[in-house]
Amino acid sequence: MRLGIFGGSFDPPHTGHLRLARFALEKKSLDKLLFVTAFNTPYTDKSSSVSFEDRFRMTQLMVENSAGFEVSDVEGDREGDSFTIDSIRYFRELYSLEADQLFLIIGADSLMRFDEWKSPEAILNECSVCVLNRAEVKHENIDRRFIDKVEFLDNKLMDISSSDIRNKIREGSDVKELVESKVIEYIIERKLYSN
Repeated sequence: MRLGIFGGSFDPPHTGHLRLARFALEKKSLDKLLFVTAFNTPYTDKSSSVSFEDRFRMTQLMVENSAGFEVSDVEGDREGDSFTIDSIRYFRELYSLEADQLFLIIGADSLMRFDEWKSPEAILNECSVCVLNRAEVKHENIDRRFIDKVEFLDNKLMDISSSDIRNKIREGSDVKELVESKVIEYIIERKLYSN
């Protein structure tokens, strides 16, 4: 089995996440890709976040008709800060995987801060790290200790961010090109991101 892990706040999840996940699924011939909703991301601004339960449910709604995708609430069950190494070890044990069967999908912006992560060397040893290109990240700004141990994926660059979507929702702007319709319905129903 070839399993991908695609973690994030998903606050909210959007079509960019979906396209990148589909690209990784096909590029790496994965049998399954898990969206892992972070309970509490230690390295990002948490001030605008809605609850874990809402972010997890929105991610479920986004992928429910997409073959090869599932959503995991392992970090919600664990609570506290969400550390990638803990999830890697959990999924390796759950699915009885060798390191070369598990693929961690991250953005190049995350790789720039990889030295701040818990046990970065262990992550590199216990799975294959695949890095999605981001327009604002240049390879020369990435720590040389990591750059040769990861695989850069040749995805198309996308100019979509969850923070921009949150702002558009607050302004009352249309986000139907950026967010799945079921997710929009959930946001409206739950009055998420409104002033």
